[in-house]
Amino acid sequence: MKKLHSMAMRLAISAFAATTAIDAVAYSEISKTAYLQGATWNYTLTKFGGDPEQDYACIDRVSTDIEGDVVIPNYLEGCKVTYIRQSAFYNCTNMTSITIPPSLTSCGENAFYNCAGLTAVHITNLSAWCKISFGTYGADNPLHFAQNLYVNGELLTDLVVPNDVANIGTGFNGYTNLTSVIIPDSCKGMYGSAFAGCTNLKSVDTGNGLEYISVSAFIGCSALEDLTIGLSVVNISSGSWKPGHGAFCDCTGLKNVVIPGNVKKISRDSFCACYNLTNVVLCSGIETVGNSAFANTALKNVEIPDTVTYIDKYAFRRSNLQSVTIHRSVKHIGELAFAECKNLKKVFIDDLASWCDIEFPIEDGYGGEGPTYSGNPLQTGAELYVAGVPASALEIPNGVTNISQCAFYGCTNITSVTMDNGVKKIGR
Repeated sequence: MKKLHSMAMRLAISAFAATTAIDAVAYSEISKTAYLQGATWNYTLTKFGGDPEQDYACIDRVSTDIEGDVVIPNYLEGCKVTYIRQSAFYNCTNMTSITIPPSLTSCGENAFYNCAGLTAVHITNLSAWCKISFGTYGADNPLHFAQNLYVNGELLTDLVVPNDVANIGTGFNGYTNLTSVIIPDSCKGMYGSAFAGCTNLKSVDTGNGLEYISVSAFIGCSALEDLTIGLSVVNISSGSWKPGHGAFCDCTGLKNVVIPGNVKKISRDSFCACYNLTNVVLCSGIETVGNSAFANTALKNVEIPDTVTYIDKYAFRRSNLQSVTIHRSVKHIGELAFAECKNLKKVFIDDLASWCDIEFPIEDGYGGEGPTYSGNPLQTGAELYVAGVPASALEIPNGVTNISQCAFYGCTNITSVTMDNGVKKIGR
């Protein structure tokens, strides 16, 4: 009796492991093997009791002897193919083209690793392709090798994102045949490096529905010249930051950019290393210019709008600035924000009272033994202009009680300073 009871318990546990409840619907997973298109396919069927519309299939592994033009079926044994597992086509070097079904929703990491023989990817549904969730590596996407995407037999070069796509995935990452992108107003966001490395992409219109442009979204799009940022975007370079991976970092073809006031934050590295960016218009409404946002650019003159309160460190470092206008709204300019701007000669401000109140954090070189670096653009040896007038004879206004550290550090045109007894503290 005890043995029968023990066996019954083991059977019950086994049944529980094989059948689980999700939203009160039981399902079972069945591992299968089949010989298809000259190769061995391993796949898993997930079936829900009594509801075949919920059933789906996952491709686990395909043997490396597969070759030629490969078609991933829309269904396997009546189950929609929705997932290609990690490394599923690993080292399938003899494939020359692959057809992706519209049922597919995600590809695992390195799903197409070393599929170096691929020259074409065929799809029938552009909307479905835009929605596929790929992994975090280039080889998750067969385009990484193929570089030719055919939609119903036509090579895709000019992308108009379909209206039913709410969020753009990374299906075009590294696709070098792409020359233009138009995003509809119905699209609200994008994932990760959506168009990173599209080196022939020349024109982008984000539409008026997109709310954020993700970190790395267009990094390395070296041919990009025409960029229209829509009136719905609130954050550029949104998401988890990685060094040097701003949304438009290394877009060396960019020369002119207008950033509308609906953008509240230009996040870290957004336009870093855009070496030919000579003109940027920052519209009223922007509040934060992030760390290294415009570092290593060719900007000549920039006006910080009267809504910006925070300029982060390194924001314009090593740019080609000749003049900068900073309005009274600014409360903080971070370390080395204008460092190594060797051509910066003029700094324009509204009034001295607000300037004296700006926070200028400092960074001491060589463990405190070297020179002091602040965020003050005057430190480059620039001249100060107050309300358009050169500030040679400096008169600190009545009511100013504190002069921040480094407030006038490096200014070359001040010949005298006058202040009353109201000034109680002068910073370093």
